[in-house]
Amino acid sequence: MFLDTKERILELLLGGKKSALTLSEELGIRESAVRAHLEALRSGGLVLSSLVRLGRGRPKKLYGLTEKGLERFPRRYDEVLELLVREIESDDAGRASRYMKGVAKRLARELLGERATTVGVKEAADLLNNLGFHTSYSETDGEATITSANCILRRLALKHPTQVCSGLHTWLIEELTGKGSVKLERCMAYGDEVCVHTVPFPNRVAN
Repeated sequence: MFLDTKERILELLLGGKKSALTLSEELGIRESAVRAHLEALRSGGLVLSSLVRLGRGRPKKLYGLTEKGLERFPRRYDEVLELLVREIESDDAGRASRYMKGVAKRLARELLGERATTVGVKEAADLLNNLGFHTSYSETDGEATITSANCILRRLALKHPTQVCSGLHTWLIEELTGKGSVKLERCMAYGDEVCVHTVPFPNRVAN
């Protein structure tokens, strides 16, 4: 149970820094128990704490994931990079962006399998979640939002955000949904805590 709780804490911290009180409320356990788990995770190098001033009053201690903590979540380097190599080998005259777009198409086909050629935005978010992005879905009138709390290509994205984030990740959503105007609004490679893509006029899918 102790290990399960620690893993749950790590998962909750994927979405950004939180206080021990907030974590205790989300987990439904005592704050003192949460602090014990956090101390164990800190000792293991998986989380760190920082004092943050939120408005007036005393600074609050917030906890977040370290790089080691982030690396505990899925990183599907081999599968995606292998597809990239195959695309480069098939056509060595194009630019890197062309290769990334080709990888997005191949990966979308593999994710879709025997399904229709495209799916609704909510189902696309589910497919990305299965791939390891830890996605959530929301929508407003005329616009859907896919939020990714984990990056399966974090190391590569930090070095090549244009190709991986604005390119591969965004194009993958376009290929899955058939929507050609997906926008990357927030990006972990540029310092945000999550990646956020907006998709106009989503296909409605049943919950």
